Amino acid sequence: MHSSLAENSPIEDELFRLAEIVRCSQDAIIGADLDGVIFSWNQGAERIYGYTVDQIKGQPLLTLIPPVRREELKEVLGKIQRGMDVEPFETRRVRRDGAVIHLSTTISPVRDTAGMVTGVSLVTRDVSKLKEAQETLEKERTLLQIVLDNLTGNVYVKDAAGRYILDNPAHREFLGVASFEAVIGRTVFDFFPLEIAKQYHADDIEIMRSGKPLLNREETTVTRSGEGRWLSTTKVPFRDSKGEIAGLVCMSRDITKRKLAAGK
Repeated sequence: MHSSLAENSPIEDELFRLAEIVRCSQDAIIGADLDGVIFSWNQGAERIYGYTVDQIKGQPLLTLIPPVRREELKEVLGKIQRGMDVEPFETRRVRRDGAVIHLSTTISPVRDTAGMVTGVSLVTRDVSKLKEAQETLEKERTLLQIVLDNLTGNVYVKDAAGRYILDNPAHREFLGVASFEAVIGRTVFDFFPLEIAKQYHADDIEIMRSGKPLLNREETTVTRSGEGRWLSTTKVPFRDSKGEIAGLVCMSRDITKRKLAAGK
């Protein structure tokens, strides 16, 4: 006996699965013709842009684009029409409520069975929160650098391997170099006599091993030019997001004048 219900072909099943993937994707997946008129719109697009498919279908892509970005769309559509690749890029778009959002965008040509380009597919992801976090981090870094640049003591940060990853102008002056690039990635072995460098390195390893800070230790050292100095040094281990010790935050003050005056 034959079933009265027609069974789907493998091709129909595959098309259905692909349609469900597009429909349920968290990313916005938009189809538009070569004139930039929208003909398909998934749930991800509704969530990101705030328009339902009935509100946006048949509308131009320009509806989603701030005026200052409209030449960008013209350029992208021109490349697609000429069969050129468009690299993924970050841009800004406008939601239905007028909010401007940051998006990561991939644009690809849509071709017919003859291989002719008939439209474009846009896959976009809202990266607004990521961009805001990056901007906040950049502001914090700028503020930190301002503070570091205006501290009179030597301030520097080392990673777990003992490489300098951050410092201030006072520290560079103490080391006898003019730029941050001359310090970044280098170690005490590049700036101090071997025996002193070995002792510094051993101290750093012990502080990171124990997790206990070194506070206001008075010590002697020799600069790159061979001049003897007294320092009051503090080194505090810091941890990464996993709670592992990732390096040291260090500060030292030159107390040579005080020590010499006290010895008179």
